[in-house]
Amino acid sequence: MDVPSNGLFTNEPTSSEKLIYIRSLTYGVSAYFIVASEAPYKEVLTAFKDSFMDDYNNPKGVLHNSKIILLTTSDINQEAEVKATFNDLNNFLKNPFMGGKIYGYPIYCTGFYVKNNKIFTRES
Repeated sequence: MDVPSNGLFTNEPTSSEKLIYIRSLTYGVSAYFIVASEAPYKEVLTAFKDSFMDDYNNPKGVLHNSKIILLTTSDINQEAEVKATFNDLNNFLKNPFMGGKIYGYPIYCTGFYVKNNKIFTRES
């Protein structure tokens, strides 16, 4: 960023004691899903720890008759996409950034105090 010739502030702050700047910004994607199954939780969890797609495609698998609702957020607008298949979850996990077409949205930043470059910690 080019610093404006008149400075960064419309009104110059009286003190830089509490001024903070963003030193790092992390972009990412998120996915949340709900699984409805007649199987016990531990069996569903085990299916996900193994190969959930193999389990889903197996007629005797725990996930075969289960349902899923998948919410993914992967772009700067943070608008969730709603999907309803295990294939959708599998495709998202394989390629959450759509082959570089998107880079995600800001999910984490680190602030530092201007006065001494120490990391900003939010007061309770």
